[in-house]
Amino acid sequence: MSEAPEDEDEETPSTLDVVGIACFRAAVVAGIVGGIESTLVSTSIEVKVPGFGAATAGFWIPATLLLLFPAHLLRSLEDPNLRRRLAFAFGVLIAGAALFAKLAKVSSPQLRAAPLELAATVGLLWAVTEVQLGPPLRRFVAVAGIVFVVVLQVWSTRFVDAHRALAGALVEATFVPRLLLKFVLRKFV
Repeated sequence: MSEAPEDEDEETPSTLDVVGIACFRAAVVAGIVGGIESTLVSTSIEVKVPGFGAATAGFWIPATLLLLFPAHLLRSLEDPNLRRRLAFAFGVLIAGAALFAKLAKVSSPQLRAAPLELAATVGLLWAVTEVQLGPPLRRFVAVAGIVFVVVLQVWSTRFVDAHRALAGALVEATFVPRLLLKFVLRKFV
């Protein structure tokens, strides 16, 4: 009889596990979105600097942590038909946002990028939250997630100080990194 509570404890994630896994999921999506965005920005200004993708991923960490909430709400839907329809709707939304970003006549590149950035990030986070980790991997991934988030945040703040021109190009072309740089880090006021 004493074995049942121990099995329950093994299946119930600790607070460290929950926070760390959320950080890991946020870091994975921030890495994907930041890598794509940094590639697009560096290609547009024709400058390649090592570490720009990691710095951009660091700027995405706060946003991905916040956007985990709608992703978890989408994951909690129980009806498989509704989930399939929503996944299709997200694909259409991302494609439409990409067309808007490419073809819109809005003068601000940040406003053109915002729908694509947010829709793609929530869609990726939803996909990442679908992956469930068992007890053997849970603690390792949780600790790695916290370490990744801290390293990306420190790297991005140091990168901005060393490469202000690239950070300025990021501010001019993106929405989420612009918000972090202007209003959180107050690097470009």
